[in-house]
Amino acid sequence: PPSGFRGTLDDIRVVPNPYVKHEYMARWNLEPTEADPTGEKVCFQNLPRDSVVRIYSLGGELVQTLYPDAEEVGGDACWNMVSRNNQIVVSGVYLYHVDSPIGEKMGKFVLIK
Repeated sequence: PPSGFRGTLDDIRVVPNPYVKHEYMARWNLEPTEADPTGEKVCFQNLPRDSVVRIYSLGGELVQTLYPDAEEVGGDACWNMVSRNNQIVVSGVYLYHVDSPIGEKMGKFVLIK
């Protein structure tokens, strides 16, 4: 494994999962801006350095690719729920694939909007 990363791929988490749009989710929400129209986010936590996170629909369509700033141990990447086509995504089950120097991990998460 690359130096500095002491975790494993099992340490990767998507939070919150499920994402449910409610007032009590306020700590996961931001103020909408022109650059970030949703004000919503889910975060991928504990990512190894030099990871790439790809988010897919259940049908296998690539929705978004994230390049985390994981210079430190256990880097994070947050997604504003906007697709690579600049569309706000809908409720549903999404798949993710983390590709990193120490291996790959796949999983799923749920958005309820």
